[in-house]
Amino acid sequence: MTANALALIKQLTALLTAENQVVRLSDQTATKTVRQMVRLTCTLADDYRALVNRHMLAAARVISRPIYERDVFLLFILHDYGESVARAQLFYHSSRLRQYLWTRAICSQPDSFMDREPLASAFAAQDGQCWGQHHMSLASWLAQQIDDERTAFNTVEQRVQYCDLASFGRDDRRKTWYRTDPEVWGHGPKISSIADVARYVLADQHNYCHLVFYGINSLFTHGYYLPAVLTDDVTGTSLLVAGLLDATVAAIFKVGHPTNRERRQFQQLHHQLMEQFKAQPVPQWPESAHPDRISQGTGAAFMTQAQATLDAYRWLRKEGRNQAARVLFRTLNEQWVSVRWIKAQPTEDAQQALFDRFVLTARLQLVRDVRRFVGEEQKEAFTPVIASLTDALVQAATPVMNQRTLRRDKQHRNWLAVEQGPGKHARSFRAVERLVVPHGSFAYQYANGFHSVHAHGINLNLPFFMDDQRTPIFLLGDDAQMKVNDQVVADLVAGVE
Repeated sequence: MTANALALIKQLTALLTAENQVVRLSDQTATKTVRQMVRLTCTLADDYRALVNRHMLAAARVISRPIYERDVFLLFILHDYGESVARAQLFYHSSRLRQYLWTRAICSQPDSFMDREPLASAFAAQDGQCWGQHHMSLASWLAQQIDDERTAFNTVEQRVQYCDLASFGRDDRRKTWYRTDPEVWGHGPKISSIADVARYVLADQHNYCHLVFYGINSLFTHGYYLPAVLTDDVTGTSLLVAGLLDATVAAIFKVGHPTNRERRQFQQLHHQLMEQFKAQPVPQWPESAHPDRISQGTGAAFMTQAQATLDAYRWLRKEGRNQAARVLFRTLNEQWVSVRWIKAQPTEDAQQALFDRFVLTARLQLVRDVRRFVGEEQKEAFTPVIASLTDALVQAATPVMNQRTLRRDKQHRNWLAVEQGPGKHARSFRAVERLVVPHGSFAYQYANGFHSVHAHGINLNLPFFMDDQRTPIFLLGDDAQMKVNDQVVADLVAGVE
């Protein structure tokens, strides 16, 4: 079944790649945006297929999430042809705005990397160039670019009036660039989240696809320990990736110029896909009889998973599959910071207690995600399981977590908070990374912040230049070498691998 889905992914990717050459919209920026989105979708789909073929299945599921997000955004752009140009422009400015914001955040704290070469020299050179050309620091120049992108975004939004600008509230990143409000726009559905977008463009009233990629697969994205029944089977994910590509081909054909042969080929592939969906086995979920019990081998299994993520990253880098490596880099950072924090606890008992919280948190999230898939009559069976996991988590956290922090952690996701007792104390992932990773402040901003655009399928991989001489902007011109990523990875695994 998986092999058939991978064959479909390969053929649908080839169709998309061919048709993408002739895609034209009535605006250059919009055309460029759509083409880049298709190109990156095809690149990641090929990387996904390669990872599955090498049996790097957890890494493949990490890569599948930005395929989903970018495809859903692309389908939204193309869904209503008369709105395609404006929506593509909004996505373009949101993408650039977010990358500028994270670059400026890093450049505003140069002390976090000034003893790190060649990063420090590259920053100093470009900061000096900025003073010479623009009479301001690099951080101040980036602030101007941020203002320009936000203004450009607002100009498009005010022209098309999909929603009131005030509805963005504190969304300075324009993360919800897809917002529509029928009371302002005059028609269409109310859209304020990616779940709304997915339901609209996929005609998926139960949002099954969203629940898979934003629910269960997000646990892979954030580097949690997961049971073998999830890590060893990607049949369902592969079919959903093929389904997303199928929908994208149909959308691209509407703005491209497919030949009759390409149309016939697509019809055949679509028919094969529908047959595979009919034959798909019922998904298997982890046994939940005693989810709060953690076996002796769980710790070793998690280290095996962490090592597998590192191996997959190294293989992607070796093969020059840098877009996928950037996506996986963020997961690798979260996973190995978790490893280092657990090992940093002062005693074996404290290490085991923190690891138990880590596993219980993952299980609680997984059970909640699985509950969303079942019918109403089955949901009640999950209530005692969720209660058992919650009680176990609270009991494990109480000796080391302040009551105020515990009360505020309503979803019970802050497994890493250690605020009492011997050893180092931290309450957030950012604080933990500062404690346990060399240059941890920079590593956090670079991996969790700067690379969030890659992990969420927002990047366009278009160049960022400082001047007419096409000088790449600091950090935004490292797509080919990825030297900074490799340095951070070396710090993450040093002494632990």
